[in-house]
Amino acid sequence: MNPSLTFEQLPQAVAQLTQEVVELKQLLLEKHNSSPAEQPDKLLTIQQAAELMKLTVPTMYSKVSRGDVPV
Repeated sequence: MNPSLTFEQLPQAVAQLTQEVVELKQLLLEKHNSSPAEQPDKLLTIQQAAELMKLTVPTMYSKVSRGDVPV
């Protein structure tokens, strides 16, 4: 979108922004409505988390103690 709009271009720009906001809202609602059912929380052991993140277990403990990784 051109930052220097003319008065004549304003209605088209507002219409485009409105459409994009509607699309974003639809995507967010779809994600919100599908997330809990499709992806339940799965707890990992420290070993599994370390493997997933390609880190050692001691490094994972360090990251947890610093608050870098949620527990």
